[in-house]
Amino acid sequence: MKKIILFGITLITCIVLFCVSASALSEDEVKELFKKAEEVAAVFYGDGEYYFNADDMQEYKFFVNGMERIYFNTKLTPEQMQEFLETMFSKSAIEEMYSYYGSNGRTRFIVRDGMVYCDCYSYIPLFVGPYPVKEFSITENTEDRVVYHMKISRNEYYAEYDYILEKQEDGSWIFTQYHYSNHVVLRLEENPQTSDASVIAVGALALSALAAAVVLRKKRG
Repeated sequence: MKKIILFGITLITCIVLFCVSASALSEDEVKELFKKAEEVAAVFYGDGEYYFNADDMQEYKFFVNGMERIYFNTKLTPEQMQEFLETMFSKSAIEEMYSYYGSNGRTRFIVRDGMVYCDCYSYIPLFVGPYPVKEFSITENTEDRVVYHMKISRNEYYAEYDYILEKQEDGSWIFTQYHYSNHVVLRLEENPQTSDASVIAVGALALSALAAAVVLRKKRG
């Protein structure tokens, strides 16, 4: 009888442990992962600051493109920077951020003596005037995948986007579908394509990952 009871307790314990290990992310965990991703991505879009490992915030002055700029040392090599980004984003999402960064001729990141330095103060917010209004909801949540749905609006423009989080083999979670939230609606403002209030064809947008995931509309008056 004791053996049966002990076996039962052991079985229940194993089931509980399995359920905990296989459980989906909580809403708070999803929000925290998204918040961290947005803070980092904002640097690439010139819309915010993130200081990586620069705990001392010592300033370094470098001449870049004929101008003296103030940088801080992220204390990451280019390879370590890539590894850091891969703890949050898929490689395709990272490539998209670098693509936008490079296409705008930005100099927020430079490499000196093998280390990555980031411009401290020259970020310019994406918007002049009101920032977008955003609403988020979890529309899918399993033990290995989360869909975090965003509705975003600014002035007469409105967009929806699905962020996808997927669990990796090591148990970590990364965004396999991601686009910086403020830029989702900004792309529409820059490329309205039509004056019609119907759904706008997003296939014309430059970013293929965005085109595959987002529904963009003008608000009806």
